[in-house]
Amino acid sequence: MKRISPTFVFALFVLFVGAIYLIIYLCFQVQPNKFGPVGDSVGGIVGPFLTLIAAYFAYQAFSKERDSLILANKQYENQKDELNQQKEKEKVQVKVDDIADSYELLEHRIQLLQYIGKDGIYSEGAIAIERLFFDLRNKDWVTSLMHSQVIRSLEACNEIFIYCVEITLNFNDDIAQKRLLVWELVLIYESIFRSNYKIYNLDEIFKIAIDKVNELKSSGSYSDPRWLEIDAIQNLYASIQHANFAFEELLMVHRTFQNNNQNK
Repeated sequence: MKRISPTFVFALFVLFVGAIYLIIYLCFQVQPNKFGPVGDSVGGIVGPFLTLIAAYFAYQAFSKERDSLILANKQYENQKDELNQQKEKEKVQVKVDDIADSYELLEHRIQLLQYIGKDGIYSEGAIAIERLFFDLRNKDWVTSLMHSQVIRSLEACNEIFIYCVEITLNFNDDIAQKRLLVWELVLIYESIFRSNYKIYNLDEIFKIAIDKVNELKSSGSYSDPRWLEIDAIQNLYASIQHANFAFEELLMVHRTFQNNNQNK
């Protein structure tokens, strides 16, 4: 419903009062010296009406102020909601960036793996992992200093992968982003770690390495403190087992996402 303009109402009131005085003067021929009593009478009639008009103006002003306040409050709430949504998005993005940084750290550490095999061939990255396990099967090569270095580096890579799995599976702020992160981490592990760990019988390889170190220690031919120690072999084996377990958890979530997509 369209509101009546207060200016229009005021103009009508002025015309109304003027019309009353004009009617009294023209129709009743009131003498100028008797306008006082007439004015009192008119004032008694017009006064309440004037009060109503003033109340009407006050109500209109209050109504406009109230509507303006309601509108301003709605705008404030909308801005507040938008700001909160933006903050939440920023928090989620920070988490995503942290997870992505951990993936980059993992890939960087893998690229830093360096190994010189028994045949003197230099290799790095995923190929270094494959060459390491190939040579560990050779009992005469287990004392290599390079073995000790690359084993500890590979153990660190496994621990970083386990950390990546943990923070990825705990990320539930954005399921679409989580699906992509899980998929990326599955590809990293399958292409670099799992492809190498599946090639060899790791139980047999690590048993051979430990037996050889024990044999050399018993014979007194294992005097260099920089050479490979049993605890390093055992720690690497344990880290591989933990990494495989973490990967199975990751793979389970990945398959769940795939099944959900197929069912849609």
